[in-house]
Amino acid sequence: MASMIPRRVFDRMSPADQTYALEKGLVEPDPALYKPDPVKVQKGLIQRETDEQNQFRAWMRQMEIYEITPRSDKRSTIREGHPDHTLFHFGGRIQLIEMKSPAGRLSEEQEKRHAELAARGFEVCICRSFTEARTAAKRFL
Repeated sequence: MASMIPRRVFDRMSPADQTYALEKGLVEPDPALYKPDPVKVQKGLIQRETDEQNQFRAWMRQMEIYEITPRSDKRSTIREGHPDHTLFHFGGRIQLIEMKSPAGRLSEEQEKRHAELAARGFEVCICRSFTEARTAAKRFL
Protein backbone atom coordinates (compact mmCIF):
# COMPACT_ATOMS: atom_id res chain seq x y z
CA MET A 1 0.00 0.00 0.00
CA ALA A 2 1.28 3.48 -0.91
CA SER A 3 2.03 5.89 1.91
CA MET A 4 -0.05 9.03 2.39
CA ILE A 5 1.34 12.37 1.22
CA PRO A 6 1.62 14.93 4.05
CA ARG A 7 -0.57 18.02 3.54
CA ARG A 8 2.48 20.36 3.63
CA VAL A 9 3.96 18.45 0.67
CA PHE A 10 0.63 18.18 -1.12
CA ASP A 11 0.10 21.97 -0.88
CA ARG A 12 3.36 22.56 -2.78
CA MET A 13 2.63 20.08 -5.56
CA SER A 14 1.54 21.20 -9.04
CA PRO A 15 -2.22 21.12 -9.70
CA ALA A 16 -1.76 18.14 -12.02
CA ASP A 17 0.21 16.20 -9.41
CA GLN A 18 -2.40 17.11 -6.76
CA THR A 19 -5.13 15.77 -9.02
CA TYR A 20 -3.19 12.55 -9.58
CA ALA A 21 -2.56 12.11 -5.82
CA LEU A 22 -6.23 12.68 -5.08
CA GLU A 23 -7.39 10.27 -7.79
CA LYS A 24 -5.04 7.57 -6.46
CA GLY A 25 -6.22 8.16 -2.89
CA LEU A 26 -2.77 9.22 -1.68
CA VAL A 27 -4.12 12.22 0.25
CA GLU A 28 -7.39 13.16 1.91
CA PRO A 29 -9.58 14.98 -0.63
CA ASP A 30 -10.11 18.66 0.12
CA PRO A 31 -13.38 19.79 -1.50
CA ALA A 32 -12.12 23.38 -1.67
CA LEU A 33 -9.17 22.32 -3.88
CA TYR A 34 -10.60 19.56 -6.04
CA LYS A 35 -14.13 19.17 -7.32
CA PRO A 36 -14.07 16.91 -10.37
CA ASP A 37 -17.26 16.22 -12.26
CA PRO A 38 -18.03 12.55 -11.44
CA VAL A 39 -19.53 12.02 -14.91
CA LYS A 40 -16.35 13.27 -16.58
CA VAL A 41 -14.21 11.10 -14.31
CA GLN A 42 -16.29 8.02 -15.18
CA LYS A 43 -16.07 8.76 -18.91
CA GLY A 44 -12.31 9.24 -18.66
CA LEU A 45 -12.48 12.79 -20.02
CA ILE A 46 -10.12 14.24 -17.44
CA GLN A 47 -6.60 14.18 -18.85
CA ARG A 48 -3.51 14.72 -16.79
CA GLU A 49 -2.42 18.31 -17.22
CA THR A 50 1.26 17.38 -17.03
CA ASP A 51 0.95 15.00 -19.99
CA GLU A 52 -0.52 17.80 -22.11
CA GLN A 53 2.19 20.21 -20.95
CA ASN A 54 4.97 17.71 -21.76
CA GLN A 55 3.56 17.24 -25.24
CA PHE A 56 3.38 21.03 -25.70
CA ARG A 57 6.97 21.50 -24.47
CA ALA A 58 8.20 18.82 -26.90
CA TRP A 59 6.41 20.59 -29.76
CA MET A 60 7.93 23.96 -28.75
CA ARG A 61 11.43 22.41 -28.73
CA GLN A 62 10.76 21.00 -32.19
CA MET A 63 9.59 24.46 -33.39
CA GLU A 64 12.59 26.10 -31.65
CA ILE A 65 10.36 28.39 -29.60
CA TYR A 66 12.22 29.90 -26.65
CA GLU A 67 10.14 29.53 -23.50
CA ILE A 68 10.31 29.54 -19.74
CA THR A 69 8.29 27.10 -17.67
CA PRO A 70 8.41 26.95 -13.87
CA ARG A 71 9.41 23.58 -12.42
CA SER A 72 6.51 21.70 -10.88
CA ASP A 73 8.67 19.53 -8.65
CA LYS A 74 10.27 22.37 -6.68
CA ARG A 75 9.20 25.67 -5.21
CA SER A 76 9.55 28.23 -8.00
CA THR A 77 11.17 31.64 -7.95
CA ILE A 78 8.55 32.80 -10.45
CA ARG A 79 5.66 34.62 -8.80
CA GLU A 80 2.82 32.44 -7.59
CA GLY A 81 -0.01 32.25 -10.10
CA HIS A 82 2.20 33.03 -13.13
CA PRO A 83 1.05 31.18 -16.28
CA ASP A 84 2.59 27.79 -16.99
CA HIS A 85 4.39 28.87 -20.18
CA THR A 86 6.04 32.16 -21.14
CA LEU A 87 6.95 32.09 -24.84
CA PHE A 88 9.37 34.55 -26.40
CA HIS A 89 8.67 35.04 -30.11
CA PHE A 90 10.71 36.91 -32.70
CA GLY A 91 10.13 40.65 -32.80
CA GLY A 92 10.01 40.99 -29.01
CA ARG A 93 6.56 39.45 -28.65
CA ILE A 94 5.73 37.60 -25.45
CA GLN A 95 2.93 35.05 -25.13
CA LEU A 96 1.56 33.61 -21.88
CA ILE A 97 -0.18 30.24 -21.84
CA GLU A 98 -1.88 28.60 -18.85
CA MET A 99 -2.59 24.88 -19.25
CA LYS A 100 -5.58 23.35 -17.46
CA SER A 101 -7.18 19.96 -17.67
CA PRO A 102 -10.69 19.92 -19.14
CA ALA A 103 -12.17 20.04 -15.63
CA GLY A 104 -9.42 22.24 -14.13
CA ARG A 105 -10.04 25.70 -12.73
CA LEU A 106 -7.82 28.65 -11.95
CA SER A 107 -6.70 29.14 -8.39
CA GLU A 108 -7.34 32.43 -6.65
CA GLU A 109 -3.65 33.33 -7.05
CA GLN A 110 -3.77 32.54 -10.77
CA GLU A 111 -6.85 34.72 -11.22
CA LYS A 112 -5.10 37.63 -9.47
CA ARG A 113 -1.86 37.20 -11.44
CA HIS A 114 -3.68 36.91 -14.77
CA ALA A 115 -5.66 40.10 -14.01
CA GLU A 116 -2.40 41.88 -13.11
CA LEU A 117 -0.81 40.76 -16.38
CA ALA A 118 -3.90 41.81 -18.37
CA ALA A 119 -3.76 45.27 -16.75
CA ARG A 120 -0.19 45.51 -18.10
CA GLY A 121 -1.35 44.64 -21.61
CA PHE A 122 -0.49 40.92 -21.69
CA GLU A 123 -3.04 38.34 -22.80
CA VAL A 124 -3.05 35.04 -20.91
CA CYS A 125 -4.40 32.26 -23.08
CA ILE A 126 -6.00 29.43 -21.08
CA CYS A 127 -5.71 26.15 -22.99
CA ARG A 128 -7.39 22.87 -22.09
CA SER A 129 -5.26 20.62 -24.30
CA PHE A 130 -2.02 20.36 -26.23
CA THR A 131 -3.95 21.08 -29.45
CA GLU A 132 -5.38 24.33 -28.05
CA ALA A 133 -1.94 25.43 -26.81
CA ARG A 134 -0.30 24.63 -30.14
CA THR A 135 -3.00 26.56 -32.02
CA ALA A 136 -2.55 29.55 -29.70
CA ALA A 137 1.24 29.49 -30.13
CA LYS A 138 0.96 29.22 -33.92
CA ARG A 139 -0.91 32.55 -33.98
CA PHE A 140 2.39 34.19 -32.96
CA LEU A 141 4.64 32.36 -35.47
